[in-house]
Amino acid sequence: PEPAAPPKSIAVLPFANRSTSDDDVFFTDGVHDDLLTSLSRIRDIKTISRTSVMTYRDTTKNLRSIGEELGVATILQGGVQRAGNQIRINVQLTDAATDENLWAESYTRELTAGNIFEIQSEIAKAVTTALQAVLSPTEEQQLATLPTENLAALEAFFRGKEQLEQYTSASLEESIPHFQRAIELDPNFAEASAALARAYTHQIFFSGKSKTDQLPKAKPLIERALQLNDRLPEAWIELGHYEAQMSNVEDAEMAFQRAIELGPNTVNAYKAYGNFVEFYLGDSDLSVTLLRKAVEVDPQDPGAMSMLGAALGRNGQREEALIVLQRGL
Repeated sequence: PEPAAPPKSIAVLPFANRSTSDDDVFFTDGVHDDLLTSLSRIRDIKTISRTSVMTYRDTTKNLRSIGEELGVATILQGGVQRAGNQIRINVQLTDAATDENLWAESYTRELTAGNIFEIQSEIAKAVTTALQAVLSPTEEQQLATLPTENLAALEAFFRGKEQLEQYTSASLEESIPHFQRAIELDPNFAEASAALARAYTHQIFFSGKSKTDQLPKAKPLIERALQLNDRLPEAWIELGHYEAQMSNVEDAEMAFQRAIELGPNTVNAYKAYGNFVEFYLGDSDLSVTLLRKAVEVDPQDPGAMSMLGAALGRNGQREEALIVLQRGL
């Protein structure tokens, strides 16, 4: 039987694009993804990762079913509309089991990067209050940090993320100029540097590019991202990938552990560390534990399920491996 959903748990469903232009979908998805990222860094709240919630775009399923499938007690829905120099974001938090409205708010502000991040911070704090969760001083400070105040840089970053998240050879290549543009517009945009490093390192795995070509491109970007914001889980994940590829095992392990510490709901951290401990440290039991956590925070991600199923199989747990892999298929 599935365990009861933790009371302090949430899934943020894809936001509706309420702008008149269909081209604004990338912007709406970017706002949604950034809010999801902010919530995922709050340790006291279980937050479902992006891949799983995106499967419910335009869904006809009721919230109770979604809550049961994702293992969460609450669901946040919303919409984004931008018109001229204004942005409006509407959100509603609902109890998945009872359909009771727990909190709702509408934000209308001037369209600036600073205002977008301020709204996201206010939403994250309101959700924390509604769920009676604890927000540490460090987490509160992180919510207050503005990644960029350059709206054009933010839009370029959103377009890059739209391509990066598809994880194909072609999409990784297409993401690169967008991240480069974001960094050009704002050299202090740490998230853009980390994302560009991710695109370069993942071309080793998805595009067959040489690590002797890709790692030198990624290293200064990772260093720059951490120099700008040393509490960025995504930058620590990329540092872990880099150090692992350089066979610096202890440094890689430290980086992956730091990523999980800073992003307790970050699925990529668990996936990366789970693979690392098995293939570099030979610890199959810990690998399975980490990859179970990856599936917990992203239960509809077939990638996480395939990694867990393979790890279970290599660990001699073949019956469960078959169940997980069949679910992934």
